[in-house]
Amino acid sequence: MERSAIDLKGVTFKYENADEPSVCDVSLEVSAGECVVLTGASGCGKTTLTRIVNGLAYDFYEGDLSGSVRVCGRDVTEMPSWERARVVGSVFQNPRTQFFNLDTTGEVVFGMENLGVSHSDMHRRYDRVVEELEIRSLMDRGIFQLSGGQKQAVAFASAWANTPAAYVLDEPSSNLDIPSMRRLASFVAKAKKEGAAVLVAEHRLFWLADVADRFVCIRDGRVAGSWSADEFARLRADFREGLGMRSLEQPSCAHLDKVSTASVSRACEVRDLSAGYGGSLVLDRVNFSFDKGEVVGIVGENGRGKSTLLRCICGLHREASGQVLFENSPVDAKRRPEKAFLVMQDVDYQLFRTSVMAELAAAARRGNRKLEDARSLLERLGLERFSDRHPASLSGGQKQRVVCAMAALSPCDVVLLDEPTSGLDFVNMVRLASLVREFASEGKAVVVVSHDAEFLSRACDRVARFE
Repeated sequence: MERSAIDLKGVTFKYENADEPSVCDVSLEVSAGECVVLTGASGCGKTTLTRIVNGLAYDFYEGDLSGSVRVCGRDVTEMPSWERARVVGSVFQNPRTQFFNLDTTGEVVFGMENLGVSHSDMHRRYDRVVEELEIRSLMDRGIFQLSGGQKQAVAFASAWANTPAAYVLDEPSSNLDIPSMRRLASFVAKAKKEGAAVLVAEHRLFWLADVADRFVCIRDGRVAGSWSADEFARLRADFREGLGMRSLEQPSCAHLDKVSTASVSRACEVRDLSAGYGGSLVLDRVNFSFDKGEVVGIVGENGRGKSTLLRCICGLHREASGQVLFENSPVDAKRRPEKAFLVMQDVDYQLFRTSVMAELAAAARRGNRKLEDARSLLERLGLERFSDRHPASLSGGQKQRVVCAMAALSPCDVVLLDEPTSGLDFVNMVRLASLVREFASEGKAVVVVSHDAEFLSRACDRVARFE
């Protein structure tokens, strides 16, 4: 085994004002040329461990750290932030939070500029990165014109350009289509081959099956188990799922490919819908419909306009042409938020209040629902112990469940979910699938944009493919 590039010994971290540590007495090594995957239930401490390695847990997020944290043999707590950025490349759970530029090209070179890379070397590295990662088509574009998956590709490229000795990737597949996941796996394999250590916090594991060397389960901030790739593949399904871990086998929802038929209970229909950004269309005369009591999944490669379609249906994005009809009547964009509730890909845009319970209480009032309904949803979605927490202090998966609970309390008859499981472990993915099926049984129409075939196969009646 090669030397340890990442070495944690007895590490404990407690966020300021938190009641308990998020990480407690964790020891973990990642050798040069090795990929270690952190997995486990949502909110178990995976993201915090990545923040400890890249320095955010003590430089940006206030709290108390104890134990030893070393990267390439050096104590990272004693490194200046610019030097840590050179040694550790990071890809966050939400790539929007790590962007400093409005254009993609500027974002890829931003780290190199701050590290003082020479102009000629910067050009050489830039050309190498966009060719190796096959992202030439994403360059010279506005950041806000990109899909979630495309933003994640740019974030990875900005880390790759700095040639770090170690990478920490936090839920890097959360918004990626299957081809992009495979491409990301090839990037991880290349990083290993070049001698970098790779630490990945992830729920969706199948794309890592051929590149991961070890899987480490985190439970309540502690290491609950560690297995080689072969050992992990042999774990019993009930044992694995009980720890909130998903399978290494790639799921499929191909059996749900069906064509929509004529219906007397049409909930929503888009006719010849075109929409885009900055004069470029991502939807071109699209026709799509779904019925009351139906759950429809939408799948397709990143950048095909799936999220844009949902935003048009709920009135957040104005179409260039075409119509959106609810119950066979055209509805203009200003009135559509009354008809459809969207759980966004980035749920931070939807959380404004000082506690989880305050968010759900407000949603209950808007939906003319009882406060007991909100409390019941918290319990069903495993959020009851977070009712008094500020939403900003939650993990990505916990925030997603809060907004899904808000959707359940909404008076809207159409519910739109954009990548709702990107931060969810196995147990909470099953919980959400059950809630979505309940929406349908109540007569609501549900549309889910997702790359999570395991979730789609549990929740959907049919799947539409955007080519």
